[in-house]
Amino acid sequence: MQTPAYECPIEPHFLAPAVHWLPRSVRRFVVRWLTPWGWLQRPTREELERMVCEIRLLTRSEVLSLFPDCEILTERLLWVLPKSYVAVRRARS
Repeated sequence: MQTPAYECPIEPHFLAPAVHWLPRSVRRFVVRWLTPWGWLQRPTREELERMVCEIRLLTRSEVLSLFPDCEILTERLLWVLPKSYVAVRRARS
């Protein structure tokens, strides 16, 4: 399983920096008017609300708690910043 990392400064669903770190009330405005997704999709109020409420990036510890029997690998952006987490379950012999 792979998921985007909360710590990454780029929010991959909206293609915008730091959107996921903003309070939800501010995020609605920013996502609609200041992101490529908002410009291209031109979402309705309901679509915007659904996207802002449903999308939540996970931290490494949250991924680890969801997949306790897996190894958690970290893909990095520019060799430093976590970009995504991958939960890998090794085959048992």
